[in-house]
Amino acid sequence: MITSLINKVLFTLFFLSLLNIIKHGWKIFMQLRDVDLPNKYELTKSELIFLGLSVAYLFTTIFTKITL
Repeated sequence: MITSLINKVLFTLFFLSLLNIIKHGWKIFMQLRDVDLPNKYELTKSELIFLGLSVAYLFTTIFTKITL
């Protein structure tokens, strides 16, 4: 029972980290596409930490699977 609950939580974290990576990828794409305003893509410290954790969790789950 508890293993099933933990697997559901881990799958939810995987899905949320994937959405976070897609969100930042889309922002970078839109920034590169905009020719009129050549701005830098800047992240706050907390956004950078969450993006790094999301990428690390995504790679970890790709190599080790989600199940316990």
